[in-house]
Amino acid sequence: MSVLVVGSFNLDRVFALERLPRPGETLPALYREGPGGKGFNQAVAAARLGAEVALLAAIGRDAAGTEARRLAAAEGIAARWVEGTRPTGTAGILLDAEGRNLIAVAAGANLELRAEDVAAALEARPPPRVLLTQLEIPPAAVHAALARGRALGALTILDPAPVVTRLDTRAPRRGRDPQAQRRGAGRAAPRPRRDGARPRRASLPGRRGASRPLPAAGPRDRAAHPRRGGRLRLPRGDPAR
Repeated sequence: MSVLVVGSFNLDRVFALERLPRPGETLPALYREGPGGKGFNQAVAAARLGAEVALLAAIGRDAAGTEARRLAAAEGIAARWVEGTRPTGTAGILLDAEGRNLIAVAAGANLELRAEDVAAALEARPPPRVLLTQLEIPPAAVHAALARGRALGALTILDPAPVVTRLDTRAPRRGRDPQAQRRGAGRAAPRPRRDGARPRRASLPGRRGASRPLPAAGPRDRAAHPRRGGRLRLPRGDPAR
C-alpha cells in the first residue's frame, strides 16, 4: 500500500525527571535527543507496518535537517524535503516517572511548508492510496493535501493534533488576509434553525468554553478524533508524544 504523509519533522529534546518541576524550580534530569514531529511519527509507523511510504516535510539547513534525511533513509521512507530559511523544528519535552509531560514546540521550518509544495509532491509521483496529515504545518498546506488527495481518489486521514483553538476549514481565497485563519476571522456563521433555537457548536478539547464547528469530512475521509474512540498509537522511541 502506498502512503503519502504531508507533515512535520521535529528534533525532540527530552528531559526525564522523577516529577515535573514547579514554577521557578530547578530539578536534575536525564537528557536525550531523538526524532519526532507528528508527520515523521506517522511516516515511521506506516513504514514499520510494511507500507510504501513517502514523506513531504520542511526542514532547516542545519545539523538537525541533516539528521532528518539520514533517519528517513534508514526507515526506508522516500522523503521529499523542503529546505526552509528557519531552523529545523524543535520540541522541548519534560517527562516525569509517571509518563506525564510538558511540551513546548518551536515549529521553525515546519511553518514554511506551502500548498505549492504539496501540489508539486503529488505531481511528481503516482497517486497514493492513502494520504495522512496533521495540524503541525500551516492550514493552507493541510487543506491542499486533503483536497488534492481526495481529487486523486486517495483515502485522506487527518489527525487533528495539536488541538488549535480556532481552525478555518474552508479553502483559502485569493486576496484573503493570511493571518485571518490564526485569528479565526472571516469564518462562516452557522445557519439558523427553523425552530428559532441557537445553533449548537461541537466542542473540542481545549480551554473551558472554547468551541468551533467540526471540520466537514468527505465520504472518503477518516478523522482520528479525540472524542470518538481510540487513541493514536505512535512508534516507539518517542514516548513523550
